[in-house]
Amino acid sequence: MTGSTDGRSSRLPPAGGYRYAGLGPRFLALLVDLMLFCSVFFPATRLVEGVWLMAPSDHRWVSGWLITDPLCVVFLVVMSIYYIGLEATFGATLGKRIVRIRVIAPSGGVPGWRKSVIRNGLRVIDSLPAFNLLGVVLILRTPERTRVGDLVACTRVIHREACALGGDGELAGVGRLMARRPESEGAQTRGRQLERARSE
Repeated sequence: MTGSTDGRSSRLPPAGGYRYAGLGPRFLALLVDLMLFCSVFFPATRLVEGVWLMAPSDHRWVSGWLITDPLCVVFLVVMSIYYIGLEATFGATLGKRIVRIRVIAPSGGVPGWRKSVIRNGLRVIDSLPAFNLLGVVLILRTPERTRVGDLVACTRVIHREACALGGDGELAGVGRLMARRPESEGAQTRGRQLERARSE
């Protein structure tokens, strides 16, 4: 990934067409996704294990600090497929869609599978040293609100209303707006000319 003199990636479109999503909307999107997971995982745990919330003694695999269970592994796989699959194909999870943010590739379109795998796989790095601290600091301090996963995968998280993406990945919303501006300006000019002709 090559950088430009202003600290932004030259492989991404200019920042003028985007409003990058900060910590607030991304946290809200995460909460929505977590609520969705809880609505599925808690009943599944009750059905399989007989409890709503598993205590350390309820887990089958316990070795020092490592405490897990086959059911926990299944949950982890489901969460990975959820994030990677939805962001790769639609650019947004359910939480991101509700909050109206999305993940984009350098082309402005959806990231695709490779970038989505990299972006979500590096959540492990962004979570260091604890509570996603590294990712939080980077989102707050970088110009384009990028955590490690976004920097390496060359993806960005933007507000959907900032640029309504067309099927070919171009900024369709911005393009339509720019296309309408000359028409509206021309109509105003013709209106003024007609008013002057009537007054004469």
